Amino acid sequence: MRKLVSILLILFVSVSVLAQNETIEEANKLFKKKAYLEAATLYKESGLTSKTVLEKLGDCYFYNNHMASASEVYGQLFKQYKSEEIDPLYLERYAETLKATQNYSKYDELMKKSSGSDEAIKQVLANLDENLKYAFKTEVLKYDLEGSNFGANYFGEDKIIFATTSNKERPVYSWNNKPYLDLMVATSKDGALSDFELLPDAINSKTHEASAVLSSDGEVLYFSRTGKKKVKDGDIKHTNVSIYKSVKVDGKWSKPEILPFCSDDYSTQHPTLSADGTKMYFSSNMPGSIGSFDIYEVSIKSDGYGKPNNLGPTINTEGREQFPFISSNGTLYFASNGYVGFGGLDLYYASSENGVFSSPVNLGETINSGLDDFAMVIDEETNRGYFSSDRSDEDTMYTLIREEKELGKLIVKGQVKDLFTGKLVPGTVVSVLRDKQIPVASQIVGIDGVYNLTVPDYNTYTVKAAHKDYNVQERELVIDENYKGDEFDVLLEPVNEEVDFKGENYARGTVKSNETGEPLLGTLVSLYDEKGGLLDSKVVDEMGRYTFDIEPNKNYVLTAHNDQHDVYEKSFSVNDSDNKVFSYDIFMLKSTVKPEEVQQYTIPNINFDFDKSNIRPDAAVILDKVIAYMMENEKVSVEIAGHADAYGFNEYNILLSQRRATATAKYLISRGIDRSRINTSYFGEKLPLNGCIKEDICTPEEYAINRRCEFTPVQ
Repeated sequence: MRKLVSILLILFVSVSVLAQNETIEEANKLFKKKAYLEAATLYKESGLTSKTVLEKLGDCYFYNNHMASASEVYGQLFKQYKSEEIDPLYLERYAETLKATQNYSKYDELMKKSSGSDEAIKQVLANLDENLKYAFKTEVLKYDLEGSNFGANYFGEDKIIFATTSNKERPVYSWNNKPYLDLMVATSKDGALSDFELLPDAINSKTHEASAVLSSDGEVLYFSRTGKKKVKDGDIKHTNVSIYKSVKVDGKWSKPEILPFCSDDYSTQHPTLSADGTKMYFSSNMPGSIGSFDIYEVSIKSDGYGKPNNLGPTINTEGREQFPFISSNGTLYFASNGYVGFGGLDLYYASSENGVFSSPVNLGETINSGLDDFAMVIDEETNRGYFSSDRSDEDTMYTLIREEKELGKLIVKGQVKDLFTGKLVPGTVVSVLRDKQIPVASQIVGIDGVYNLTVPDYNTYTVKAAHKDYNVQERELVIDENYKGDEFDVLLEPVNEEVDFKGENYARGTVKSNETGEPLLGTLVSLYDEKGGLLDSKVVDEMGRYTFDIEPNKNYVLTAHNDQHDVYEKSFSVNDSDNKVFSYDIFMLKSTVKPEEVQQYTIPNINFDFDKSNIRPDAAVILDKVIAYMMENEKVSVEIAGHADAYGFNEYNILLSQRRATATAKYLISRGIDRSRINTSYFGEKLPLNGCIKEDICTPEEYAINRRCEFTPVQ
């Protein structure tokens, strides 16, 4: 009997294992086809919790923005397996889901373990909104449509155009089990939509259409459309997105034509037009992009289009920059997950002057959530517009009203001190001027030397301090969205440079260029005793000034160091009778010697396993030597270049090489190297070390050579 029970038990276990394997096999097929929600159901039914299953199950939820479910699965992955066994990509995804679900304590814990820092999110949440000029009132746009609806853009005076999955006549997209996207137009009034109308079949095809923009004359329509050609992304095939153009002819839209700078090999999407129609901005992952998607600019000419230009690192990051919108005054609004933010895609803006964009500013938590917020458009005159978000589990359109915030928190504060003694200077009149002459606030400081003045708005101001015994001091102060209200001390120089300091002695002066007479900012001035012992070192202030305490009856040596100038040295003595300030201005000669070359040091390449970006043990040995070298040479930075072999689609390989460079940088940072000393770049398969430029022409060992990160020390 026992033997029979044992046989039945073995048969039961065998059947169960076989069933599990079949379930996983079917789930993997669905995952490969990007039928993620169906695949997720089967992964869960299998009951298996292997690393691969957890990674793919988490991805199924992640790709559909089911962040709570994805976070739970990724959490189980990192709890069950050691972090060094898991691709760093999943650390990034887990972190993104934690931000999306506002689990900041867990996020901080995770970041502290991985990089030694847990302050970034706290600083954003604590400081961002209080320094923003605007706040937003947002409401869900009212409409009676099912599914996902997003990307509202202006379509004439009272209409908008947007993407929708509500057309049930379209086939179902396996990724999310919803119909393919179509473009729809509707009348927008009082926060509600009516008179819905799908664009004709000339525009809406059997694939996805989205992100449309209409020219100012209403005669040209640009939009994004998924291509028909499938390309390989690792072991998965997918189609890319391109921008199309349709022209209105006799009241009807013409057959769309693809724009010439688009390609099946990469995506171009989310077009927006400048007010004069001469420029288009769009998002793309074309070769040369900094991150997974960057924002580009291209000229629209009478005979075609110019060459697309990447907006560069001022705007673009190693993450995603998408859904650009150029408003009537040239301000760029866009979505990004590449900056420290609230989670998922956040909305940002960057003002422009003479075609040059300023650093982006996060629009704050009155409009951004922990999930994806994107596709913002705004009328600069009415301060009204639209944006989209998936914070309600579906892509949904919202209205927005931008309101100027009370700016009472814009305060200029600090203390007034004597430049040389550091003593407070009560009775000083401190004024804040606009345009260097129009006073907006003023105050006579008291015995505490403190001034505290409120300014009315963002602007460039002059802080002016005047006292009868001191030279008038003026200093420029820029107050913008990045202003943190830091204390702004004013240092006054006595009118009489030979003022008696009652027995105290000081060495003071300025450091200037011998050629121009201008202050040499950044110069390090050091004071030594007669035996060469270092007594004190200081970097000159914004006026090029230095000051040191000295004593009578002693000999000193004063030195000045500036990278672009010859080292300066001056010896001087202080006698018993010298109760006055020792004043000495240093004039430095521009160096005729080339800057010292970086100590010759060749860093070997590190290599990676096929389709992987985790740091192998042999690579860790090399990186530990790099860390030791950088610790010994504090002025040395390092450039890390990621590369891939020729297997797979080049766009995928660019992303893979990016992950390799990022993983390498994180390894250095986690062991004490400051992030500012590390630069990364990535080239995909474009720069092989040998002739292995395509698949199946070399040995596995030859291809392995190209799966690498290279290092260049710089100073």
